Amino acid sequence: MKKIFCLLITGLLLIPSMVFAKGLEPEFDRDNETSGFVENVDATQKMQDFISEKSWNEGENKKSNGGKFYISIGTGVINAQKGSKNYMMSRNNAFEAAMLEAKRSMVDFLGVTIKKDVEQAMREGDPLPENQETSVNNVVTEPSLFDKSNAYLNAKMDQLLKKEGVDLEAKEPVPEPVRQKILASSAFKSSIKAMATARIAGIQAFKVFEHAPDGEKGEIGVIAIQSPKLNQMASAIYTGSISAMPNGTPKKRVEEQIPQNVTELMGTFGVQSTTDEDGNLVLLAYGQGVPATKSKNSLKNAYRKAKLRAMGSLRSFAGEAVTFSDDLDDEESLKEFENDMESHSIEQYFEDKVKSTAEALEISGVSTKKRWSGSHPFGGSQIAGVVISWSPQAAGSAKKLKKDMKAPKKASSSSSSNAPAISQRGSGQKGGYEASGKTASEDSF
Repeated sequence: MKKIFCLLITGLLLIPSMVFAKGLEPEFDRDNETSGFVENVDATQKMQDFISEKSWNEGENKKSNGGKFYISIGTGVINAQKGSKNYMMSRNNAFEAAMLEAKRSMVDFLGVTIKKDVEQAMREGDPLPENQETSVNNVVTEPSLFDKSNAYLNAKMDQLLKKEGVDLEAKEPVPEPVRQKILASSAFKSSIKAMATARIAGIQAFKVFEHAPDGEKGEIGVIAIQSPKLNQMASAIYTGSISAMPNGTPKKRVEEQIPQNVTELMGTFGVQSTTDEDGNLVLLAYGQGVPATKSKNSLKNAYRKAKLRAMGSLRSFAGEAVTFSDDLDDEESLKEFENDMESHSIEQYFEDKVKSTAEALEISGVSTKKRWSGSHPFGGSQIAGVVISWSPQAAGSAKKLKKDMKAPKKASSSSSSNAPAISQRGSGQKGGYEASGKTASEDSF
């Protein structure tokens, strides 16, 4: 019996230790509770994940060969309703807004002027009254003509009201609202202003993301990259000098590097750099346009609008002035009244302005590499796209051709000839939709 009692006591002592040991096993771990935190996945998060996977960060980065490059990101909201006719045009605007925000981040890095003022004031009681004289040398002045006229009109009005039976003496005066006395008050104000202007050149859209969750407005996110090599390409466009351009890694023909899938083309905007089969640097610019109607003429105009947007992106790549200004004002006040009552208020004012300007510039060597067409799931209409290219070699050939095609000197004879007109017509391809576009080549910047 004594033996059984000892075994029972030993068993009871072992139970807590067994439970504790089980508690250390993964299936018995207490980390099963949910914190209630829900991750907000948006275009910004997708861009940050993409950058992290490449071990990059916003700002200055280094390549494996020691070369430096700069990364900035930006987002733009697609304000139009899904399925509306304006949705596709709003997508273009959202990309431009995202690209402008990315350029603004680069201006921040280059240099920004910041001003800040903070003020706080506290007060108790009322200010002492000033000693004001009611008369000057006790001289009584005679009423003016205006005062006499006003008194005469008031008297006449009183006579008319009495004739109409209105008893002026019966009217009770309106009581003034009860006001509590302010015993103490405090006020706080903070003002921050930031402004900057800088020339931005050689910045390309490395990767574009489109995020449009159900029940919310869509977003366009842009990862932008700038590097010394891209800056050389921008300088070549701007100055027209194509000498001493660096080479890159030879790849396929440029036409073969352009995405064939319309869904990927639809998610690609702006300028991206690459190299051709000879290792020459080439810039590809992607643009999109929306037909106003379903006619063929309207589709043709959409291609022209798409090419014009692509050319605009190429012009921005060559260099533009970016200016921004931010104003942030915060005010807070507290008033303490009698009977332990108080009033508290907070107000805030914020204004953000960003603008980019690129003056007129002649660019030679631009050629169309691809035209495409397709439908976006939220577009409500067809979309047309154009891909154009520019390279230093093409610019040189264009300038030579322009020189060769100058009007020759007229012959002495009066005979003349008319050259036949030549025109081209592009064909479109239909396609679908994807949330992200083509990734730019990493060894071309």
